[in-house]
Amino acid sequence: MSKLPAGVMLSRSGFRAQLSKDRFTSSGVVLSVDGIAQSQVNPEDPTDLQFEYIRRIGHIVDLFRPEGDPVTAVHLGAGALSVPRYIAHTRPGSRSQVIEWEQELVELVRELLLEYSGALRRCAGDSELIARRAVRGSGPRRRRPLFRQ
Repeated sequence: MSKLPAGVMLSRSGFRAQLSKDRFTSSGVVLSVDGIAQSQVNPEDPTDLQFEYIRRIGHIVDLFRPEGDPVTAVHLGAGALSVPRYIAHTRPGSRSQVIEWEQELVELVRELLLEYSGALRRCAGDSELIARRAVRGSGPRRRRPLFRQ
């Protein structure tokens, strides 16, 4: 693996984002924000989903549409672009849009993944507000708590 890009200060939160070699895989890279691991990506294998939450998302995509069938996906948060890369690799012709509050984070990861060839649009901003705007006029909406006690 070539040298990893230098970390960056995120302008909105003031946290530091950086990429480091994954201790558990030979070619994986971990994205950390403010010292806390957020996501992992394997530049050599887009199907290598190490973090459990990312594997679950990949599994949902697999249940939603068979491998090979293109999808259009909106990602609320970029992470290490693991899910957009997984979708592009397993479903050629797919389109992804990433909505990320911290634009520098997307640029840091894209510097690592120069070979990423999927159709990826980026949008900087608050994912809740952008998602709300996107569904405006699409019928009644209800807000539900994500977790219930």
